[in-house]
Amino acid sequence: MSLITGVHHVGFSVPNLDEALQFFTEVLGFELLSHGALPTPDDPIAEQFDVEPDESVRFAFLKAGGDTIELVEWTSPRQQRQMPRNPDWGGRHLALKTGGLEQTLARLRTVPGVRILKPRGERFVYVQTPFGMYLQLMAPNA
Repeated sequence: MSLITGVHHVGFSVPNLDEALQFFTEVLGFELLSHGALPTPDDPIAEQFDVEPDESVRFAFLKAGGDTIELVEWTSPRQQRQMPRNPDWGGRHLALKTGGLEQTLARLRTVPGVRILKPRGERFVYVQTPFGMYLQLMAPNA
């Protein structure tokens, strides 16, 4: 028997939660499920998240299809404020299924600050969001 039965959600730190929410909901069509902030008076955030007592977080859960992601904006006087590149430790990307790769790219070309990386074949394309996050857009047949 496997100890892990699936993935509940994946979380990504973003520099500005409001900007990221606008991009994910208005541009990509994700549904906002819930949002909030920590700490609250009864939350021992430092113990739960391995952070210092003077650090806080705003978060939102979003859904596309049957999958959930969490976007988090941390506030900390000691945080590193540079998005990791793909080859950096902690580098990551979010691979998203599309209904049509060309239609998705056409929409993203109209969004200021989106960087579309050179396509390699017809199965997927990497893009970088205006706030620096990497997305891998997957064709329907990939």
